Amino acid sequence: MHEWPDSKPPGSELQDTLIDERSLPPLARVATELREQRSRIIANWLLRAASLPVFRAMPELPLTEVQQRIPAILDSALSAISTSDPEPDPGGLAEAVALAAEHGVARVSDHFRVTDVLLEVQALRHEVWAAVWRAIEHGHSPLTVLKAMEARILMTFDAIANSAVEAWMTETGRT
Repeated sequence: MHEWPDSKPPGSELQDTLIDERSLPPLARVATELREQRSRIIANWLLRAASLPVFRAMPELPLTEVQQRIPAILDSALSAISTSDPEPDPGGLAEAVALAAEHGVARVSDHFRVTDVLLEVQALRHEVWAAVWRAIEHGHSPLTVLKAMEARILMTFDAIANSAVEAWMTETGRT
């Protein structure tokens, strides 16, 4: 067995501390699990998005173009819904909304219809909900956590969808 050197300074009385995730409040535990599922959420979103007619019509579209700002939008959305307040975190929400607007504008040059942009956001929201369900299914109070997360997720993704659509409409001159 290999022994690792002590990482504490000599003479230190500091104790190594392990955090038991079960000791975290349920909402904090779910928020942590959602961030840990980030790659899975994006991968599942990609599979879902690949089945959308707009992406099937463009099989030559590179993966980076398919994803565009989705990973950054997801990160900001998770930041917004990971607050202990009943409302989304204003900083995370503002960032997600700004990124969604950029995404809506970019999709105009990709020749997406507004409904295609909405379907992308809907697919991302679906994958976040699936991740929430995975995170709470074995918890002690899943219904309580679900109810607490619901309003934040709805407000966050409604704002993201509205921002993307409004930017798409403005870019196409349909305001």
